[in-house]
Amino acid sequence: MLPVPKTLPVAPMLPVAPTVLAHLHPPNGPVTMTVATAAPMTSPAPRPTPTRLTCSFTFEAAHRLPWHPGKCAGLHGHSYRLDVTVAGPLDDNGIVMDFDDLHAVVHRRVIDQWDHSDLNTVLDNPTAELLANRAWDLLAEAGIPLVGIRLWETPQSWVELIAQVETGGDEAGVTHASDATHAW
Repeated sequence: MLPVPKTLPVAPMLPVAPTVLAHLHPPNGPVTMTVATAAPMTSPAPRPTPTRLTCSFTFEAAHRLPWHPGKCAGLHGHSYRLDVTVAGPLDDNGIVMDFDDLHAVVHRRVIDQWDHSDLNTVLDNPTAELLANRAWDLLAEAGIPLVGIRLWETPQSWVELIAQVETGGDEAGVTHASDATHAW
């Protein structure tokens, strides 16, 4: 029978605090074994900035793509999902934007206009790519700090638009909406 070590070895590079795991009572007397648990430590990575917030919305709509060689040439419908991402620094209340405000803007500018509609009345050629771009324009006009849109035409297929990244300034990689007032 192999002797039971009094403590388990601990890798020297990890900050550890021993914790009692168990008291064993082998034939030659009790042994207390310990295991190492990671001590609280701060992340070496800088705090992410800006903070991103995403809300998802759904709508039902029909369209046709007359130029398409397949089934999409005829009138058909989709259960769309629109993910809208905004980003920015946290305000005094600890938020980028109130969820209710984002929901109100997206519903007023996009969802209420497109839900249960013929998207060929919105655009002459309502491809997912062009619809995503139109949604971007409508939301950007509202002044929200928009950084991304993902429009799902099916559960497996989507179009994604991501804001161009600014370089320089106080926060590298941040796009800024109007800082003075909010139109939403």
